[in-house]
Amino acid sequence: FTWTLCPSNGMFYMFGGEYYDGAENLVFDDLLRWDPDAKQFTSDSEDDNDETKISNNNITTTGQWTRILTPLPHPPPRCAHSAVHHNDCIYVFGGECATAEKYHHYRDLWKFDIKRNVWE
Repeated sequence: FTWTLCPSNGMFYMFGGEYYDGAENLVFDDLLRWDPDAKQFTSDSEDDNDETKISNNNITTTGQWTRILTPLPHPPPRCAHSAVHHNDCIYVFGGECATAEKYHHYRDLWKFDIKRNVWE
């Protein structure tokens, strides 16, 4: 994957990216948030996460990814973009969409307001 991290309030945000599976190149427009302090509890002992702790026959996993769903408009799928965090906003600039069907260079600027959960 190609991705960009932006820290805010102890969280990390990741937007877009690409993945080549050997046959096709996929480009994403997902916005994800990583909470490194979130605790997940499970009784499944097959979890091989390095951040796993076992107590009282339960497994506690530290950290959690959450997909953030936002209303339209939002940036189209892209990779090779730049992103920066400033004043509770994430700014995404440029990038490209490179698939077998489409190749496009972006020269746009998008702002994601973390508190309002909207793209502008």
